[in-house]
Amino acid sequence: MNMLRHNFRRLMACVCAIAFATLAFAQPSPPKARVDNVTDEYFGHKVVDPYRWMEDLNAPEMAAWMKAQGDYTRAYLDGLPMHGELLDHIGELSRAGVIVSEVTRAGGMYFYYRLAPDDNDHKLCMRDVATGAERV
Repeated sequence: MNMLRHNFRRLMACVCAIAFATLAFAQPSPPKARVDNVTDEYFGHKVVDPYRWMEDLNAPEMAAWMKAQGDYTRAYLDGLPMHGELLDHIGELSRAGVIVSEVTRAGGMYFYYRLAPDDNDHKLCMRDVATGAERV
């Protein structure tokens, strides 16, 4: 289980490294964010926040910037060589086994979340320490 998770993380790190390395040589650059320095003072220290305007996620300017970022990213990722093969391989790895998380022991029981391949939601499970019997 841990080996699968480790291999998946290594694959994702390689994919990200390749994507970011290639991005340096990509044709257009991503959309630039407006810089609007706002200065606040905290305990006698001035703090400049050039992107304060981004805090309002409902602002039309922020929504437009996020959409432009998404469009740029989508176009870039779709243009990667072997894009489809990478997606298929990542999908295969993500369905390779059951993921168990947040294991807690209380009395004679283990409580944990389990996510089986092709499940949409985690299931809360308990397993008897003595018998190994599991119940969802």
